Amino acid sequence: MGAKIARVSQGGSSESELKNLREAGRILKNGGTVVFPTETVYGLGANALSPDAAKKIYEAKGRPSDNPLIVHISRLDMLYEIAEDVGSDALMLVDAFWPGPLTMIFKKKDIVPLATTGGLDTVAVRMPSHKGALKLIEAAGVPIAAPSANISGRPSITKGRYLLDEFEGKVDMIILGEDSEIGIESTVVDMTEEIPLVLRPGKISQSDIFQVISTGDSQKLKFLEKKLEDISGRHCGKPARSPGMKYRHYSPKAKVILEGPQKSAEQVLNEAMSMVTEDGKLLYEEPEVMVLCLKKNEELYGDHAYVLGEDSEEVARNLFTSLRMMDDMGVKLIISEFFSGDELACAVMNRLVKASSNI
Repeated sequence: MGAKIARVSQGGSSESELKNLREAGRILKNGGTVVFPTETVYGLGANALSPDAAKKIYEAKGRPSDNPLIVHISRLDMLYEIAEDVGSDALMLVDAFWPGPLTMIFKKKDIVPLATTGGLDTVAVRMPSHKGALKLIEAAGVPIAAPSANISGRPSITKGRYLLDEFEGKVDMIILGEDSEIGIESTVVDMTEEIPLVLRPGKISQSDIFQVISTGDSQKLKFLEKKLEDISGRHCGKPARSPGMKYRHYSPKAKVILEGPQKSAEQVLNEAMSMVTEDGKLLYEEPEVMVLCLKKNEELYGDHAYVLGEDSEEVARNLFTSLRMMDDMGVKLIISEFFSGDELACAVMNRLVKASSNI
């Protein structure tokens, strides 16, 4: 039987939408799987407190079972039900950024099964700002484990039309909404460390986080930054405490090459176009090579330019859908500029590095 398809707007407030959300909530509470929109990317949800339900997520995604899942909540009291040692720093971050694209890692309570946490004694938790997602969690009445809704290793999905190809027949219900507002996954910060440690960058930056927990004290801010340098290497060789740390992610079918520190994307493009196979033919035809770039650099690449936007927010919002659209176009080689200028650009580069095959 195929998945039930429903549509819910960001607000999710019409009677038909609320009916769909209540039905999806029942599916989740009873151990089923539901794909749903959030402000970051689409999520693939199941009851976070059920080992069997969590296993269905891994099966549907083809995801390694040691890759932890993020648990989504709709109220602060749900955090206390699943997490230990919620300290003052965490509560300051809650006040500043929840609901929103921030995930925090805590010691888990026994109610959270190891199947949800990838075998770890910690749990990653966030409260999405998407009102439809919040209403869905409320309808389920339980925390919802929800990694990004994509086949493991593929680009995350921010546009609903890609969900049907990926998950039809693999889940119980697919909720289609508007395109994701942010476009990349949440920032993940480990609250179990002496100093909160950012494990995955996102729209909420490390500077944003440190400014909040330093409460405007510049000396404390400097101390936090120095201590971060001392502890940032502690995760090397350890089990992944956050999604996106251990395995190759976000990869389109095309090969992805990033501009290196010594070469511009323009130089890399010229080299790619001069590549030949053993029989003397071009390895890539011209329409099969595209360059991800900012609007201001479009003229550098001519017909090979694929504009992601004018600034970091637009680039982040368009990144994953653009990777999928270039697969639709039959692009074989994707070259990316180096995006810089702020911490959101760094988060974009984090995703591109994981999608690339040369760095």
